[in-house]
Amino acid sequence: MNNLNPKFFNHHEFHNPFVADLRRARGLVIIKSPYLTTKRIEVFREEIWECNRRGVRVCVVAQEPKDWEKRHELGNRYEIGKLLAFEAAMRLLEKMDVHVTLSPRVHEKLVVIDDQILWDGSMNILSYFNTKERMGRWVSRNMVKQVIEKHNLDLCAACSARSPLPLLPVNDDVSELQSRQLIGKCIARRRCELGMSQQQLGQASGMPQSVVSEIELGSRNVTCERLYGIAALLEIRLLPVTWHFTRKVAELMDYNFPTEPVFKTQPAMQPCATVQPLLAVDLDLAESESRQLIGKCIARRRCDLGLSQEKLGQASAMPQSAVSGIEQGQRNVRYDRLYRIAAALEMRVLPITKHFTHKVAQLMDYNFPAQPVDTVVSGMSGMPLEIGLV
Repeated sequence: MNNLNPKFFNHHEFHNPFVADLRRARGLVIIKSPYLTTKRIEVFREEIWECNRRGVRVCVVAQEPKDWEKRHELGNRYEIGKLLAFEAAMRLLEKMDVHVTLSPRVHEKLVVIDDQILWDGSMNILSYFNTKERMGRWVSRNMVKQVIEKHNLDLCAACSARSPLPLLPVNDDVSELQSRQLIGKCIARRRCELGMSQQQLGQASGMPQSVVSEIELGSRNVTCERLYGIAALLEIRLLPVTWHFTRKVAELMDYNFPTEPVFKTQPAMQPCATVQPLLAVDLDLAESESRQLIGKCIARRRCDLGLSQEKLGQASAMPQSAVSGIEQGQRNVRYDRLYRIAAALEMRVLPITKHFTHKVAQLMDYNFPAQPVDTVVSGMSGMPLEIGLV
């Protein structure tokens, strides 16, 4: 959805439509407000708490005050008072599970909600008191992406600590390699948690140990069929996630890996005794279900963005027939192709362990209509696809 005709609101009119947008947020809220006050934050307390209860990641970027690092050393009581009041406001946000990032020379006042709503204007949203201000509201995916890139809204320190991936997916070889490495590290970590060696995992999945090793290193561009199979054995799902949900998913999964390799089984792990039940997986069924789920998610996202299969094929450098095969869950492509098609739709294929599968599915609303998704743009209701692991 792109509506380039903004609506403008003055300081009296702003509150109700802004609160309504917060209540409808599904994945991500980023607020850039130079100053913070506890009184103003309290105005939005209930909406922010509700966002967190729904699984919406809320990030705030504020200006780092002058002499911030010396706030407990200054002799001027007035200056100390201002800095401690700012610190109290920051701590209040953190108690509400909001990520707060301080940055020098911040003056922009704007809000991004999910992947298509932008508020921009003159109001300090988290410190406004009693001045005449105006705020504009746009509904535009393109503007949201531009604002995130130009104003560095993807530099949340807390989010970056949990995931090596940038907020917005990029369709290039480096980003595709990073994606493969992330999946490989998650597979390696999960294998170690279960006390399995690479050889055991290779035997269970019908592939040599050398291939398992290359998958964990992210150096091998394997077919999705192999990737789905090895993930299923470890009770991992590869789920397509639109970019504005990636921060919440990264927080759930904690994609923050040690610098040393995680590929060797850790000494404290109990080998094999807990592994046997995991080996009783119907790999053909698991692979088929994964292909169908990812295909339906890709088809729905394509329709949401108003793209034809032909246009998506052009954007991802593959023929329309390949796109159609992927959407129908019939085509077993290599991971680089799946990455390209997902990136063209501003999505990522992320590894999710069994414990969080249903939570992520709830965030993303993996509930598909019975009719073909080719023609569906809205109204996603109907028979849900079962996403539980075999």
